[in-house]
Amino acid sequence: MFNIDLTTILFQFINFAILAVLLYFLLFKGAIKKSREARELKHQQEKELEINLAESEKIKRDLENEYQQIEEKAREIIEQEREKFKKEAKGILLKAEEEADQILLNARQEAQIIQQKSFADYHEQIIDTVIESCRIMFDHTAPDEIHHSLVKQMNERIWELGRKEMQTVETIRKSLKDREPLVELVTAKSLTVEEQGTLVRTFSALADRNVRLEARVDPNLTAGLQIRMGDLIFDNSYQAKLLLLREGIKKEFDRLSLEDE
Repeated sequence: MFNIDLTTILFQFINFAILAVLLYFLLFKGAIKKSREARELKHQQEKELEINLAESEKIKRDLENEYQQIEEKAREIIEQEREKFKKEAKGILLKAEEEADQILLNARQEAQIIQQKSFADYHEQIIDTVIESCRIMFDHTAPDEIHHSLVKQMNERIWELGRKEMQTVETIRKSLKDREPLVELVTAKSLTVEEQGTLVRTFSALADRNVRLEARVDPNLTAGLQIRMGDLIFDNSYQAKLLLLREGIKKEFDRLSLEDE
């Protein structure tokens, strides 16, 4: 049998305990500390990771919200620009339509003016043809008595002026005060001696003094005569009557043209 020495056992136990303590401080304590530090570091990293994840989520949400706001703003801007473009396009279209309508109106007015001018020119040609035909026909068919009748009418008209319009007669006499009392006479046909004498006496009475008569023949008058004394002109020729007829026909054409518009 073995002899058990308690002192030795106790001493060995103490040595083991001391060795365990030394090992703890030398080996295990450092490892435990490192393990604790590692756990703390891991915990801190996990916490930081959670914080980073939370911040990432927040940033993500913020970015999504910002993107959504940008998208809404972009849609709003696009819609505004679309409406603006529609308005501008509508305005341009309306302006183009107005310009087209104005161009069409101007074209119609110009066409109407051209048409009216063509009608007016045509009417003028008709009137001129009618008047010229009347003149030629009268020139070839009218007897000399018509010419002498127009001369007689002129003489009677001057005497009628002296009887009914003395104020006009006085005005004529005043206008001749500082002038030579000259009577310029244009006749369609030669006057008889009696007609010349009658006219001289008539215009001498009108001027209240003796007058000098200068006469010449112009066949274009067709019949009758024209007389000028000072600023006063008397016209009792067939040509003057044709001009009055022409003016009346033209007025009637113009009236009919206005009624047709």
